[in-house]
Amino acid sequence: MTINILFKYLSFLPVLALGLALLYSKYSPLKRSFFSLDNDLDTARSQKLFWIITGAYLFIFGSMSCLRYISLHSTIADLGFYENRIWQIAHNGKYEYLINGHFSPILFMHALIYKVVPSTFTLLILQTVTIVLASIPLYCLSNHHLKNNKSSLFVVIIFCLFTAVEYNNLFDFHPDHVFIALILLCFYFLETNKKGWFLFTAVLSSLVKEPFLFGVAALGVYTAIRYKWYKTGFCVSTLSVMLFFIHAKIILPHYYEGINPVIQSQGGSYSYLGNSFSGIIKTFIGNPLIVIKELMNLKKFLFIYVLFAPLLFMPFLSPSTLALTVPSFAIQLLSACPLHYAINNHYSASIIPFIFISFVYGLKKLSAKKLSIAISSVCIVSVWFNITIGASPISYLFWEYTKTVNPYSFKNYMVSSHSRKINTAISMIPKGVSVCAQNSVYTSRLAKRDIFYVFPYEYEQADYIILDEKRLKYVGDHIDNEKYDILLKEIPKTHTIVFQDDGIYLFKKKALLSLIPDKNNPEF
Repeated sequence: MTINILFKYLSFLPVLALGLALLYSKYSPLKRSFFSLDNDLDTARSQKLFWIITGAYLFIFGSMSCLRYISLHSTIADLGFYENRIWQIAHNGKYEYLINGHFSPILFMHALIYKVVPSTFTLLILQTVTIVLASIPLYCLSNHHLKNNKSSLFVVIIFCLFTAVEYNNLFDFHPDHVFIALILLCFYFLETNKKGWFLFTAVLSSLVKEPFLFGVAALGVYTAIRYKWYKTGFCVSTLSVMLFFIHAKIILPHYYEGINPVIQSQGGSYSYLGNSFSGIIKTFIGNPLIVIKELMNLKKFLFIYVLFAPLLFMPFLSPSTLALTVPSFAIQLLSACPLHYAINNHYSASIIPFIFISFVYGLKKLSAKKLSIAISSVCIVSVWFNITIGASPISYLFWEYTKTVNPYSFKNYMVSSHSRKINTAISMIPKGVSVCAQNSVYTSRLAKRDIFYVFPYEYEQADYIILDEKRLKYVGDHIDNEKYDILLKEIPKTHTIVFQDDGIYLFKKKALLSLIPDKNNPEF
């Protein structure tokens, strides 16, 4: 474990030293270095290179996202959940899915496009395109502050190499990625003094997801103090805080039998702090040791570390903007759920834009020579972290195939005979019936229906159940081999096997009337 941590998180130091030694040796002096900012690029060439860089990212990660789905290695949690939500909104007009569970009215925009092109690929490509578009305001902001086309291109390259960005792209589908683009746009409109556009974009940011609302509220305070846009900043902050409490105190209790499941259900991510907002405040004041004990977790320190180390901690040179990450870090680090402070998912989306804004503002404080050294150093370290903890085609994880569980191995982007058999089984499920599916077995055919469960929720009532013993044995969204095997033995009491091959089971409810299977295979 210790050797693994040293390799992943500290091995960049000798690599950085070696890289800099080669770059700035007598054979490659600073003035002749590729990273030297003295020989800047003209605007036209810089913009052309920008589109080449972002186009390459779009092609690589768009392809990887789609191939992961095609090979049936996407999961119900959360691609299936969100596709079902968007399908319900687009085709059934069930707009409660915009606020039921997560507060995500921004999904309405996805639903409009999905209604025209109702495909999983629509969502996956939209996600990649949105992340690529986020690099446009980042590039413009860098140019605005650094006054150098080449340095702005390097900032975009570093953004594309950032492991948290790539995991946001590859980890199924979530609306969180929209927040990255919107916050970067907010800062662009702040810097260009476009108050109306800033307000519009900030309001859109508050419609992405309820955990992000405090980050938007903090942005409103920052706007009022830093830019003296008092009315605009006050409106943004007030709206965000109001939306959070409306969702927490009215919307969630309406859909969850009068309680807020985040803090009032047993085993919730924050239930250890108290079962109400007042209870949480009392815990912070009266028993802070509980909070401190929760924060003293090596994985939480590593989460912070891998967000800042690839940028060589330069965002700390701009503490005023970096302070905007405090609400998001508090929400994630105070959580008892390990997923909330893991780099290999979507939960870092609320932090990424503020880190990169702080990174650009930090670079602005450096002299021309120091800026060149800083840019080259961060590029070297970014590549190394991408190799050691990333999921891109240059990463160790991508080429690792011996691990029992590795969702980002190159093998998971290839269609196998086993995945074709899963597809065959799913094609036997008629349209319009209820389905309960294992989390690790998913195609859009399962989501496009009114009643869709993740196994084992309501499996006894489901018309069809589809499982795969050769995939990870999920019980809900957690792997539990023992419970999975017990439940598998219970299913024949209520269902009959209609398909079995290579560990794949398709069960049909015994009481269900005979239906003609729809033989149209879901799209590959």
